[in-house]
Amino acid sequence: MQAHTCYVTEDFCGFVELVKTNAETISTCILNKLRELGFDLTRLRGQGYDGCSTMTGEVSGVKTRITQELSNAKYFVHCRSHCLNLVVVNSCQSVAVVRNFMAILWKITWFISASSKRKNIVKSVMKDEGQIAIQFDLMYDQEEGLFSQEKRLLPTLAETRWTSRTDTLTWLLKHYDKVLDILDEIQNQTVGNSDATSYKMTLLNFEILVVAVVTQFLLGYLRPLSIELQSENCDLVEAHVQARSLAASFLEIREHAE
Repeated sequence: MQAHTCYVTEDFCGFVELVKTNAETISTCILNKLRELGFDLTRLRGQGYDGCSTMTGEVSGVKTRITQELSNAKYFVHCRSHCLNLVVVNSCQSVAVVRNFMAILWKITWFISASSKRKNIVKSVMKDEGQIAIQFDLMYDQEEGLFSQEKRLLPTLAETRWTSRTDTLTWLLKHYDKVLDILDEIQNQTVGNSDATSYKMTLLNFEILVVAVVTQFLLGYLRPLSIELQSENCDLVEAHVQARSLAASFLEIREHAE
């Protein structure tokens, strides 16, 4: 640190295997690993985790146990990106049609992606659609990248990152006819009953298509803020400004909806 200059440095220290996942084991492993790496724990001031009781419990959670041992480490911050994710989850779960659609989308993505044979069918159907991407875990920095993505496999859904579902919805809407062809081909190559036909009929339902379009549209507004909160150079003031602007945008959309 230079004189009068402060900056945040973020480093990955490694993984630690846990024999148990209770608060006592986790807190002990964290402190032992930090000591092993040579950190002066008397200078530890803050902790940041998700909001589960094991990590944040006031009586015997990880943060409480560490604070009891290191009294200066008393400042706790709930991961802001995870907070945003929880807001999105609770909002979507409170709207029945969106909740049901997300459940259907989850089933379809895993139905297609959980089998190497079905993945090969996807590659075959999508062979003229762009570059192969077996894994899809990318957050685009620019909004215009949403519909220009060159991905041949259907992205699966992440429970812990609902805002990333925009990518899955965008892929689905961009390749809607191809997805129907994929499901047809899966059914043709399946001996006996298959869920492919059922999933195809679901996607042909007009209400499902409307929900998909509206959900993708709204989740798209959340992506820049989600990206900002996950950025190594996250500016909390800028993130706060974006959050207020996002809330104002949603309010305007609601007031002017026709």
